[in-house]
Amino acid sequence: VTASLWMGCGASTRRPRQPPDLEPERAPPPESPSKVDETAAAADQGDQLPSPRPKAAGPGDGATVQDDWDDWDEEEADEATAEEAEVSAVRVVQPSGAVACAKGGGSALLCGSALDSAVNARLSCTSCGYRVLRLPHSRWAPDVDYYWMRNFCPDGRMPGRWDEDLAKLCAKLVADDEAAAYACGCSWQSVVGEKELGGAGGTPAMPHGGARLENCEAQLLNW
Repeated sequence: VTASLWMGCGASTRRPRQPPDLEPERAPPPESPSKVDETAAAADQGDQLPSPRPKAAGPGDGATVQDDWDDWDEEEADEATAEEAEVSAVRVVQPSGAVACAKGGGSALLCGSALDSAVNARLSCTSCGYRVLRLPHSRWAPDVDYYWMRNFCPDGRMPGRWDEDLAKLCAKLVADDEAAAYACGCSWQSVVGEKELGGAGGTPAMPHGGARLENCEAQLLNW
């Protein structure tokens, strides 16, 4: 018997199997459309994607803090402008050089505007240390008080603030041709005619004005 077999018509011989390393590589199956990279698809769409909503600025965001500072600066500027306008509208009265009429024995008189030419002495307050001011042809408004004097009466020891403080102090003045308004850092008087100062023991501030706080037991001028 021969090694080869004879087959009938139309029959084929069995082909020997090739080793694995000689088999042709098979192409990978195509990817399913559902597995297409979403990122690539989004990139292809471009401007069709909605833009992200801007994040609302919170209390800790720098822009918000800056806006708050800007608002505060504007408010302070508005307040300063309003205050300057009020001061510029005030009738500023310049104090007279002398404030009292000196008498013998160390006493003195506070004088109204009718005696402007007779005043010849200066006074200071032993309570607050301020120089006493005399503003002619004026009297104090009824609502003036200790705090007004303390805050706005000019202090000769601070000349750089003199004009500004004087303008603020005069906001409580009322024009009066016969009166003279007196002031120091703690007391005030509106005098028409004459008022004698009582010396070392002090002079009652009432009814011409006040001295220090209203609840102070001794409403005395220490001028």
